[in-house]
Amino acid sequence: MKETVLIHKKYGLKQKFIKDLVDSSELHSGAHELVDFFREKGVITAIISGGIKALADKVQCELMIDHSFSGCEYFFNKYGDLIFYNLLPSDNQGKVKFRKLNLHIY
Repeated sequence: MKETVLIHKKYGLKQKFIKDLVDSSELHSGAHELVDFFREKGVITAIISGGIKALADKVQCELMIDHSFSGCEYFFNKYGDLIFYNLLPSDNQGKVKFRKLNLHIY
């Protein structure tokens, strides 16, 4: 993921591009019903994504997901230029670790 972010930085990824990407994203048909079903069964819901935090944040808010862990968070300056990033382990082992951490939240 770090190499991908460095490519984004090198080629001038702008905050507006990420905003437009997030704004244009749509949930799959049935997503609300699935999360409602889990919630009715008492399941603690979580997103564990190797993707962009801004997109996971949108999904978390729309579906009222209990927890969200994302692989990449971008930070932009006042001009919308990518200036820094935060990466979390988002490979298969990293996702398993987040899943185990989530078990201890409640």
